[in-house]
Amino acid sequence: RIPKGADVGIRFFSNAFQKMMDDNPHKFKEYFAPIVEAMLGIGIAILKPAFEVMVNKNTFTGADIVPKYQEDALPPKMQYGAYTTGFSKWLGEKLDVAPRKIDHLIAGYAGTPGMFIPKGVDVLMGNKQLSTSKEDLPISRALLYPKYKNSQIVQDFYDELKEQTQFENEYKATKKRPEWFDPQKLKRMKDTRKKLTELNKKENTAIEDPKLSYDRRKEIIASIYDQRNKIVERALRK
Repeated sequence: RIPKGADVGIRFFSNAFQKMMDDNPHKFKEYFAPIVEAMLGIGIAILKPAFEVMVNKNTFTGADIVPKYQEDALPPKMQYGAYTTGFSKWLGEKLDVAPRKIDHLIAGYAGTPGMFIPKGVDVLMGNKQLSTSKEDLPISRALLYPKYKNSQIVQDFYDELKEQTQFENEYKATKKRPEWFDPQKLKRMKDTRKKLTELNKKENTAIEDPKLSYDRRKEIIASIYDQRNKIVERALRK
């Protein structure tokens, strides 16, 4: 006799299952449903973090994993932020992969406890960029909203810029102006994108500067995020 797990054994190998199939063959799909649903759930959970990285989208929040202002302007290994762990930046440098995406994969597959590993590496390596405020800790960061976390308005700006660029390309190809195409708005948004690129460079410089104290670095980055939100808001409102 071969030992069987309770659920799988009962459903697939028991005499009761065989008798049910003989007496009620139309119940086959209904009997399999719980296992099929469980397998689908497991499959989705396994594939979700990798899929999100592939499409660069957090399906829970709807936000980009790598913000557009970095994705469009920087090589993958430089696509990190104030919260990115030193471990992921090191691995991103070796693999030429966005450190933000590496952190996302770790959190996606290992959860909050898994983030203690790269954070622990930061501590052991004496990483001066290590965040120590309550908003940055692996557990409390899930509950608290940092002052310089990416805002929805920046996401909206890049979505609108992408749409207007597509309208422009359509106009060039067909010589027929799309109804919602606004050339002046597109020009203004492209100018704004240049400003965002410059702010991004300043942010990365602050993150990488070993001479800055944690409090001073946080102050500079908070100011940059505030500037980013304001210039994007102006571009969208005009």
